Amino acid sequence: MPSIQLLKRSGFTLVELLVVIAIIGILIALLLPAVQQAREAARRMQCTNNQKQLGIAMHNYHDTFGTFSPGIVGRANFDPPSSGPQFEKCPPTWMQMVLPFIEQGNLYEGMKEHFGNGEMAATAPGRFTIIDALMCPSDPGSPKLVDSGASSPWYERWGFNGNYVTCSGSDYFTPSTDPHMQDRNGIFYAKSRTQFRDIVDGSTNTAFLSEILLVPYSNSSGSTIDLRGGYYFGRRGPVCFSTREGPNTFTGDRLSTCISKPKMPCNGQGTDNMIMYARSQHPGGAVLTLADASVRFIPETVNQATFQAYGTRANGEVIDEP
Repeated sequence: MPSIQLLKRSGFTLVELLVVIAIIGILIALLLPAVQQAREAARRMQCTNNQKQLGIAMHNYHDTFGTFSPGIVGRANFDPPSSGPQFEKCPPTWMQMVLPFIEQGNLYEGMKEHFGNGEMAATAPGRFTIIDALMCPSDPGSPKLVDSGASSPWYERWGFNGNYVTCSGSDYFTPSTDPHMQDRNGIFYAKSRTQFRDIVDGSTNTAFLSEILLVPYSNSSGSTIDLRGGYYFGRRGPVCFSTREGPNTFTGDRLSTCISKPKMPCNGQGTDNMIMYARSQHPGGAVLTLADASVRFIPETVNQATFQAYGTRANGEVIDEP
């Protein structure tokens, strides 16, 4: 009688397949945080490089004109007579001044005549141009353009907002004693003309600029618009920051218009005691550029007095490393 040979099947059993799937899932779960950390490290490096280049641009501006650019070219919170030029109703900021030094000379040339005629920054040609060098890749709210298409020629249509802002000092922008932001203790404020010789505390101990986070724009006419990072809206000083509180503080910013969001609190609205703080999506702190164009990562745990000392140019504080 012929023998019966049993055929052997090759392949996975259901149990083996489930085990393999479980192992792959575990490996992916272990790998994803590493991938995310690597991506954030690359984004932070790009943010650091952006700030480094801006610091060098500030130096080149000083070499050319003998002074650093004003933080705001006109006065904050100022209404000029309606019969005269409206330049100071919404003046340009340090950003437009350094455009030729960050390879944006053509954009600047397109605005010169507009400013020379006494016109507002918020109606400047080219204001909707997105500039990658002024955006932190870690911020999901960037790039941001404000353009509602409304009939207003300027308030809801001032264009590009960016992440990098200059340091006005260690206190409020517009206290009752200085409502137009013209006498702050940092390097950049309204109509400032700071020189290297004015930085008595030393360029390695004084802040140039840092980063903020942007509240996305709803693109709806008449809606509340968050001013933070509005380079073409110098009227309310949204292009500066203060070291009064450390990076990513729970204390809210205060401007004439702002909206509270996670990591971007707004502590009321008004033109008195306006202030903004350094904020970022980098875990644990924010990137800070100093007046010698060096760049440091400042942790959220920095001593408050130490961080405040970075904001002042001539207060004689001794700064300990954060």
